[in-house]
Amino acid sequence: MTLSTSEAEFVALSEVVKELKFIIQVLETMKIEVKLPITLHVDNVGAIFMATNHTSSDRTKHVDVRYHFVREFIEDEVLR
Repeated sequence: MTLSTSEAEFVALSEVVKELKFIIQVLETMKIEVKLPITLHVDNVGAIFMATNHTSSDRTKHVDVRYHFVREFIEDEVLR
């Protein structure tokens, strides 16, 4: 359960990233080239901030750690 729309968008973003990771692995297994980085469009400024910044505030520190792998994908230039 989320407490704000930013958190809900961030959780949704993490679900998309999980699906993308699976699809990329399937395509690579099939020897299909995947052009990186993949561009994702997010319309929530708060979710974008949470995805791109390591800092946490009192409002975001309770977001579950399992969603923070989105940052790794951005840092590894898999996502933009």
